[in-house]
Amino acid sequence: GSSTNSGVASGSPKRWVSEIVDTYDLEPGDIIYVDTGRYQTSEPTVIGDVDAGGASQIASQQLTIQGSTNELEGGSLYLIADPAQNAFNVINSHGIRFRNLSIQGASNGLSIDESYYIAGDWLDIRGAEDGVWAHSSSNVAFSHSAFSGNRGAGIRFSGDNKAALHVDSCVLWSNRYGIYLHQGYARATNSIFGIVAPDSFGYYMALGSPD
Repeated sequence: GSSTNSGVASGSPKRWVSEIVDTYDLEPGDIIYVDTGRYQTSEPTVIGDVDAGGASQIASQQLTIQGSTNELEGGSLYLIADPAQNAFNVINSHGIRFRNLSIQGASNGLSIDESYYIAGDWLDIRGAEDGVWAHSSSNVAFSHSAFSGNRGAGIRFSGDNKAALHVDSCVLWSNRYGIYLHQGYARATNSIFGIVAPDSFGYYMALGSPD
């Protein structure tokens, strides 16, 4: 891709997702397609309140970042060159869905702050500090995704007392914490937790978390 392209057609791709976000006013139902390839960057992609989907977990009403399904050619792989940077920052937004993306080497693969109705399907996040760090957020859901080899948590979650995280049909393997719950509620269904190192936990609740 090229930064001078429009990004609105497959024959005129922009270089980065961030350029699409910065150029266009994105709305519910919009889809950003990420082609097959390796994307190495030291800067996070920031999605804020200007670009958002609907207040819903229905995919057709969300803003979707859609990676490649061509796994034989490596899919869409984000390599974060600066381990102090996140891959994606979702800040004060809602209705965002990430699909078919691989992320390696970030501080947090997905950093979600004060955001709602955030979803991820068919993600592969590894080698980060935390695969996902959702703070002051709720209605966060992941399915058919793998979080492995992260130094902290596969998914770290904190919201108010009614905030909810749902993990379904996922693999959380060889993280220090599979799910680390600071505050709120977390539910895991049909998922595999691999605790393979000493002082590791599949599901960890911080002191004061609701039962």
